[in-house]
Amino acid sequence: MGRLGEYGITENYKKCLVMGLEYQDFVFDQFRRMDGMPIFLGSYASKKYQYTKGESPSGLEIKYDNKMKETKNLFIEYKEKSNPDNQEFVASGIMREDNTWLYLIGDYEQAFMFAKKTLRGYFLTYENKLEKRLSNTKTSWGFLLPIDKVLKHSFLLAKHIIFIQGDTH
Repeated sequence: MGRLGEYGITENYKKCLVMGLEYQDFVFDQFRRMDGMPIFLGSYASKKYQYTKGESPSGLEIKYDNKMKETKNLFIEYKEKSNPDNQEFVASGIMREDNTWLYLIGDYEQAFMFAKKTLRGYFLTYENKLEKRLSNTKTSWGFLLPIDKVLKHSFLLAKHIIFIQGDTH
């Protein structure tokens, strides 16, 4: 989830934060039911631990992408700010220096798990070529990674997860 800024937080940021936290709980619940998912699931809730350690004790960061089905892309964030009036963006997602080593992004039907270093390396290698796929807003910078490319080039992907259908969220 994102970091809370030292200046004000917009209503949109709060809304996205709530959606992301609900998605994170959904993923935790799904993983709890899956065989062969030996990941301790839980996240740090306090700003202190998120700033000093990372998103979770396991090193897993979970991102909800509510537009991936519509766009057929994954939005991979690398900079953010909680309020458009904040002067500077801070490193986030794949560029944040913390204990995160696994990066999961998805929606309520499917998710994609990557090694953080793979996504970071991909971005740093192809940053100039990704110009057409950069997707920057007033509070978040990232790039679009086409889902079909991820599924075709398995070297990018650690795990593709299809969630149990029929569960409510």
